[in-house]
Amino acid sequence: MEEEVPHLMVVPYSAQGHMIPALVLASRLAGLDFEVSYVCHDFRLEQVKREAKARACNPHIKFQTLKKNFPSKEQQESSSGHDSMELMGWAFGFHPEDGVELKELISAANPPISCIITDNLLASWAQDVADELNIPRIIFYPSPGMALAFHFYVKNMLHQNKLPVRVQELVRIPGIDSAGLSPLSSDQVIDLILETVPKVMRDFYVTNAVRDHEAAGVMCNTFAAIEEEACIAVSENPQINPNKVPFVDIGPLLPDSYFAEDNACEDYDKVECLAWLDEQPTASVVYISFGSFARANRKQIEELALGLEASEKRFLWVLHNGAEELLPEGFLERATTNKTGMAVRKWAPQLLVLSHRAVGGFMTHCGWNSTMESLSRGVPMITMPFYGEQRGNARIIVEHLGIGVGLAKDGKDGLITRIAFEQAFRAVIDEGELVRSKAAQVKQAARAAFKVSPRKIKDLINKVLESNRSRQTGLQFKFF
Repeated sequence: MEEEVPHLMVVPYSAQGHMIPALVLASRLAGLDFEVSYVCHDFRLEQVKREAKARACNPHIKFQTLKKNFPSKEQQESSSGHDSMELMGWAFGFHPEDGVELKELISAANPPISCIITDNLLASWAQDVADELNIPRIIFYPSPGMALAFHFYVKNMLHQNKLPVRVQELVRIPGIDSAGLSPLSSDQVIDLILETVPKVMRDFYVTNAVRDHEAAGVMCNTFAAIEEEACIAVSENPQINPNKVPFVDIGPLLPDSYFAEDNACEDYDKVECLAWLDEQPTASVVYISFGSFARANRKQIEELALGLEASEKRFLWVLHNGAEELLPEGFLERATTNKTGMAVRKWAPQLLVLSHRAVGGFMTHCGWNSTMESLSRGVPMITMPFYGEQRGNARIIVEHLGIGVGLAKDGKDGLITRIAFEQAFRAVIDEGELVRSKAAQVKQAARAAFKVSPRKIKDLINKVLESNRSRQTGLQFKFF
């Protein structure tokens, strides 16, 4: 009798930075000949399908939706193509009703669900669903291994009465000291465990972090070549992973085409910004984008723009979230007249932009998806993080890997000055030989990790499924 193909259900947290890498994971799973269902909230479905098309995801993914729980109309409208503060306020909730509906989807699935792969921020109800239906749950962690090590360490911190973390407190994560990344200052850890965060949000995060220790496995969107110490710590350190939850690094989770030869993106239909890049010299343009959520204030945007203008470097700047209204008067007009810059009002095809020969640097908020996209194409970064985990990511980029330039804030008002921006732009474009050399090395490491990622994914899933079969068999004998 032919063995039934395992049916895996991927359930991401409802935020762009979580949904997109989970979508690439689902595509990779489908390419390994698993049956794959991807579950998102109903209001996210069209967006997810657009992302799947843009990333040439495997066409055999089955999309299913959670229809009963959704944000208000005002929260959805506030999003307008990106994750707004209002929408994220809705997402930061326990939503046990999602668990009830997920259980219904699993119960109705044909073929039956063999395993669920859910985001780390869904553990509070997803683990209950898995336990009740006697199927294993694997965590998908879309952020770096250092953040995962901290996420797992939260349980230990809770038992030692080290939560919440106080402002200006240093947090040591066992096992990653040799990387020079621990201790972390309070503004470099995940914000949700700080004393300044509302208790309901802190409880949401801590509950999920503790329940994640009950999972059957954990997949992290990183690779050991850039985070060896963190990967070892999560795998082996009993202070971090006392339950010995099987761990595997499966990154970088990016489209297969992203790892083709350097000219692989040249055949795509040209949008305006790519056509503009075609006219620029090689490695001469700084690409500026702060993701879907991060926002800078007027004074900071002014300093950035004036520093950019003073540097006389070419730029491609994604301006959304109202950023264009904060620019100095005449800035864009002067750049257009001098043919030194271009603004993108909504969204740029970031994967294609970072693959373009004209891009010599990337000013980024240090979200992990953007970081992985940049390092996988060997593009040096200028780091401008906005909140906790992003600041930790910036340390990985600048201090640990040496593939980026940091920006020091002025001590008086916490602003990054125009002089600091000017120096950073010049450092990356004019004087960035060492940074570019290191970025090129990391690019090759990313390609090597990409090639072995499918095998690692398949091995972990097979291990988890076999363990579950053995457990079920043992239970049958016990009650025989």
